[in-house]
Amino acid sequence: ASYEKYRNQYDVIKVNIQEFLSRTHTMTELLNRLSRFLLKELIREYPDVDYLDDTDMTQSIEDIYAKYGRKFVIIIDEWDCVFREYKEKHEAQKQYLDFLRDWMKDKEYIGLAYMTGILPIKKYGTHSALNMFMEFSMENPRALSDYVGFTESEVRPLCRQYNMDYEECREWYNGYFFQQVMSTAPIQLSWRCFLDSTMITGIRRKPMTRCVIEKA
Repeated sequence: ASYEKYRNQYDVIKVNIQEFLSRTHTMTELLNRLSRFLLKELIREYPDVDYLDDTDMTQSIEDIYAKYGRKFVIIIDEWDCVFREYKEKHEAQKQYLDFLRDWMKDKEYIGLAYMTGILPIKKYGTHSALNMFMEFSMENPRALSDYVGFTESEVRPLCRQYNMDYEECREWYNGYFFQQVMSTAPIQLSWRCFLDSTMITGIRRKPMTRCVIEKA
């Protein structure tokens, strides 16, 4: 019911920060390029909006929302690649976080903001610039645990279908244990979650090879 309720009710802004990082040399260049890119797309999609300042990305999104009353879903892939590239440049990190905070924190036009990465939400000083996010990880997926990787009940049929030895598959590809086992799992197992991408690779490309992530 909730899926149908929210289906097609939001416009989506999706960016991959790595694409902008690879084309720039400083944080200022990266953020300027990102802003110009999004502004160009927004103005093209919403040409009838009376923009207060069509060089200001955040203000322009607010203008769009004021006219149409339609919230945005913002998806940012590889949001944390900046911290790998600028790991010793704390001022650049702060500049990036301030940009994201100004864009997304406490904004009425945000329906959902979703960021993917391998690092936890970055803090600087004593405050978090992005404390409005909830973090979900492979080690602590919380309510999303039912949707992380493959479980035993899913892997056994796959092994039968593709003529793979289940015990060997478990030895190579499992390794995550969630304290709260999904309701459909009849038995709590310490190796109950298999990595999704490595399982798929194992099925497609035999023989099996060890996953780079060691078992818990």
